[in-house]
Amino acid sequence: MPTLEEIQNGFQKAILEGDKSILTQIPDTPKEKNDVLLGIYQYAYSARLIEFLENDYPQLHAYLGDEQFDQLCRAYIAETPSHTPNARWYGNELPIFMENSSIWSEQLQLPELARLEYSLNIVFDASDEPLLRLDDLAQIPPEQWPSLVFSPVQATRRLEMETNVTDIWNALVTDQAPPDVQGLADPLQVLVYRDDQQSSFRSMSYEEAMMWDKMAAGVPFGVLCELMATWGGEDDAAMRAGSFLHGWISAGLITDQIDMTNTSRGAP
Repeated sequence: MPTLEEIQNGFQKAILEGDKSILTQIPDTPKEKNDVLLGIYQYAYSARLIEFLENDYPQLHAYLGDEQFDQLCRAYIAETPSHTPNARWYGNELPIFMENSSIWSEQLQLPELARLEYSLNIVFDASDEPLLRLDDLAQIPPEQWPSLVFSPVQATRRLEMETNVTDIWNALVTDQAPPDVQGLADPLQVLVYRDDQQSSFRSMSYEEAMMWDKMAAGVPFGVLCELMATWGGEDDAAMRAGSFLHGWISAGLITDQIDMTNTSRGAP
């Protein structure tokens, strides 16, 4: 006689892996066969996960339509069992799944759209952090500025897009017909962030994106200015770097945790 735990584990394997050996331990009912009853649970499990994916990726759903989105979800569920009781995080790996899929990666805008929606979700859920204020900078002695290391808040993500997927997303979210897919000659640099409890994104110039990426990697401000000089000329490199930093602080994108102790770090 199997224990309750063995029956529960067998039932779970049937739901998650399709292993129906548990049927030998479950009797038929007067009204239905045991395999039909198990099938109801298997269907309900998939349907519930699809519902979570629909909530996380509404614009991808709208873009694909019900039939294709259902196919995507069932393929994802088959390869990506849920490993946490919190279904809020179940769809986190969908962009990676699509990028690695020979089917879904053929249309590059699809994994890019999934990646954009995932990033919007992640920055919305990120924890609040103490923010750096412009007034705080006035308290820093000028000689310490070259060694300052700034940190972005957790509620940010950096993306590069090779298609006009941001135009597609903007059309979908306003219930307009999405434009035709276009490949971009140069990747679009995108910053995803939270603004007043609202997820948003904007494009960045290559210079700003380069400085953001280096700043996020822990490069000191003095080295950032050197990189700016190499990138766009020496005359106003510090001014351009300061302008970007001013904008990020004003937008609430930088934490108040400034590292002023590590003066040996350079550009990676």
